[in-house]
Parts: sequence; structure tokens; C-alpha cells
Amino acid sequence: ALTQGFQPGNLIILAARPGIGKTALALNWLLRAAEKHQAHGAFFSLEMSKEEVFGRLLSAHATVNMKQVQAGAFDDQVQAQLLRSRDAMLGLPIFINDQAAITVREITAMVDRHLSQTNQRLDLLIVDYLQLLSSPEGSRAAKQSEAVRIGEISRGFKLLAKDHGIPVVVLSQLNREVEHRQGGRPQLSDLRDSGAIEQDADIVMFIHRRMKPVMEGEEDDRSAELLVAKHRNGPTGMIPLYFEGEFARFREMERATDSDPV
Repeated sequence: ALTQGFQPGNLIILAARPGIGKTALALNWLLRAAEKHQAHGAFFSLEMSKEEVFGRLLSAHATVNMKQVQAGAFDDQVQAQLLRSRDAMLGLPIFINDQAAITVREITAMVDRHLSQTNQRLDLLIVDYLQLLSSPEGSRAAKQSEAVRIGEISRGFKLLAKDHGIPVVVLSQLNREVEHRQGGRPQLSDLRDSGAIEQDADIVMFIHRRMKPVMEGEEDDRSAELLVAKHRNGPTGMIPLYFEGEFARFREMERATDSDPV
């Protein structure tokens, strides 16, 4: 409701420190868009293989512990559950690319080829993640600072989103300074490598989780916040989430009302 969904032509940045769950949340968006809205989505993973990405999607879809999926350690009932989810997912309009060394230009060329095919469309593009993208050999940005290089990449994604009329979600890392701040809540200045990311993006979101060590006898704190820090065409705000790490899945926190029992 806060963003009214991802709008065509928008560049959306989802940023967090490593291990917080940005890939999990992005895959949740991809899966939900395909399941609920029959949206055609493409996921470019520069860090994980296709098999790893599919395993995460399968765990989230089937609600089966990701470690069980990876190890193949499950009984007949869970196996049947996974097979049903696998068959359902194979029918979804999701494309996964795991080419590690790839540029914005190459991603744009793949999108062009896809759209040029008869009756093909693309409704959502997700890239994981910004700092791993390559710059073309011999390009001006490849020879300059990392901030200039990242700025050129973010500009390329904004042009891709605008020219093709699709929302482009790009994952990004944050600077380490956020770890030393009181409360550890990210802000726009924490975007790693370049202020151009903030300038090009239509929406900037952060995932915030309290990563304190769990003492013996304590339960893991699964609460999380999705912070909408920039929204070019609407309000900013915070969406409370609940992180189910074993299923590589986030869900929106259930909000209590005055009539709910304490």
C-alpha cells in the first residue's frame, strides 16, 4: 500500500548488510508476482547458481527448511510436498540467469531479445547485486574510481527501466559504518560506493534487523523492518516484517488491534 506496487519505469534499490536477507526478500517478490499476478519476472544472480536460487524459491514455496532442501534429507511426505511445489514452480513465468561476469549492456541486450520474441513480455527485473556487476572493458567508467563505475551502472539500470517500461529492482550493499551506529538503522548516506544510486533511484528500501547474539534459552528475534527511505512519487515509511530464515522467506508482521486479546 505504501508504494502502490512497483511501477513501470521505476528503479528500485533494495539495500542491506550481508546476511540480513535482501536476496530472500527479492525472491519473495519474484515468486509472489508470478503466482498472484502471473507476472513474467527475470532474476539475474551474480552470486548464486541457478540451482541455489531455485532451491531458495522451492523452500519458500513449499515451506520446507532450506537445509533439508540442500541436503536432500527429508521423508516421503516432505518429498511429495517438494515435488508438488517444484511442478507448480516450473509452470511459473520466471527466468533465472546466473552469469557471474555480466554488464548492464548485456542484461539490456537479453531483455531486448526476450521482448522481441513473439508474445513475450517482461513485468519485473531483479538484479542481485549492484557491486558485483562488471563494466565493459575499455569503458571510461572501468578506468575510474569505484564510485564513478557504480554511478554509471545505476544510471544504466534507470535507463533500462524507463526505456522498456518495466520496474527494475537492484540489490545493493551498505557501507560498514551502519554497523557502528546506535540502533544500526540504515539511512541513505549508507549506500555503498556512490551517491548516484540515491539520485537515480525512484525508491530506496532498506532491510533492518536486530542482529544481536542469541543467548542460551532465548528465542531468536525474527522481527525485521522494511524502511522506505526514498519514494519519488509517494510517502516514505516503515513496514514491519517477520523473517523466517529457515524458509528463506519474509512475511508481513501481523498487526494487533484494540480488540485482540493481549
